[in-house]
Amino acid sequence: MFSEYEDLIRSDIWNDQVDDVIEFYAAWRPYAPHTYQTDRAALMRLLAARKRCRDFQPARGRAGVPKSSLDGVRESVLRPPREWPGWSRRRLRLAEGEQLDVVGLIKRVWKPASGPVHYPSVARVAADPWLCKVSNSPHFNEFLQACLARRDVVHEIDTSGPWGNPHYALFPFEGSVVYRSRYREFCREVEVSDSDLKPLAQPLEKLTADFGEPSPYLGVLVADGDHMGEALSKLESPDDHKRFSQALASFAAKANDIIKNHNGVLVYSGGDDVLAFVPVDRCLECARALYDSFSSELAHWSSKTAKDLTLSVGLAIAHFMEPLEDLLRYGGGAEQHAKRLRSENLGQQNRNGLAVHLVKRGGGELAVRNNWSVGPDKHLTHLAELLKAEAISSRVAYDMHKVAAVYDSWPEAVKLESLGDLKSTAAGCSHIPLASSTSHSQPVSALVAGAPKR
Repeated sequence: MFSEYEDLIRSDIWNDQVDDVIEFYAAWRPYAPHTYQTDRAALMRLLAARKRCRDFQPARGRAGVPKSSLDGVRESVLRPPREWPGWSRRRLRLAEGEQLDVVGLIKRVWKPASGPVHYPSVARVAADPWLCKVSNSPHFNEFLQACLARRDVVHEIDTSGPWGNPHYALFPFEGSVVYRSRYREFCREVEVSDSDLKPLAQPLEKLTADFGEPSPYLGVLVADGDHMGEALSKLESPDDHKRFSQALASFAAKANDIIKNHNGVLVYSGGDDVLAFVPVDRCLECARALYDSFSSELAHWSSKTAKDLTLSVGLAIAHFMEPLEDLLRYGGGAEQHAKRLRSENLGQQNRNGLAVHLVKRGGGELAVRNNWSVGPDKHLTHLAELLKAEAISSRVAYDMHKVAAVYDSWPEAVKLESLGDLKSTAAGCSHIPLASSTSHSQPVSALVAGAPKR
């Protein structure tokens, strides 16, 4: 890879960062079959101590060299822009003033031996519901052909091979071209004029005239297993540990298929951890499928612990133009909420939860959380169907929150009793006829209690 982009790279900074970018820690101790649990606990303490004793190498900073635009930690490995070859900005998709360190550059240009791969962007994930909706329009094929004709500037997604994304075969292109408001910046990025993209803009404008603008929001899904440390501490032999690891590996492999089956993009799936970007209209289904798969794979080991091994899932619904680090932070916040209750989550239990956070670019965050055992995904889906059918007002969440706020200063026991009465009253709304509604065993008040006051 270095030889391909050598004209663009400062080799001295590249060599410094390549040698220092990966950290590896290890610890070991003697093993005895009859003391496996205690030996493993001691080993983990040793490893934790080793991680805390990090090796801090002296910094090799360069005066006057800009930092990476992605995190600001390391210096850029790129030469000054005046020395860049003419092809560099387009091939690397470098924005004006953007700089990359060794990690950022490798991620930007890496490709497997099987051929080039263009990782689907967050814009493509956000646009997916709209693309599926408009795909039967004659203007959609016109738009698709216009993108095919401009493959030189519109990045194409690989939909074949082991690294491909076949679920995006319907529209295998970068998502920015779906958003007309992004065309000015897109033109600067690929170094073309606005008139050059007119063949794309014309059919796109016809589609938006018929179907409206595509939503710029996507789901950031972050999932983590519950009680995993306790389960590991109860393993009695290396064979048990191997089988437990195989169960986690099986879930990780299935998670990739689950994410793709819901038109999402998997960032990583390792053991009990999952990070993915998922279209808004599929994120609840995806979260439920991951939860069910995890519970199935770990069912045998749940029987060996005092607590079930479950999957807490956080979903952050956010704008694709938010910085990636912010999207990840929103998803991590939702996952932490799924694991640990907030003061407004009355009557719930820690862990085994689903939390959904809506982070709008203007206004405060909306947060909903409940335990998987009460089916929060079904209730949210039912709410969406009621809103779509105009059977309830879009203000219902705020109205229910206003009612719940009356009890804020009441004693906890009385508050819970009153909430139970409120649930019973709200349950009477479940008779509203709706052709595709799901079962409504719990009222919507329990799901919207976390919404902030407006």
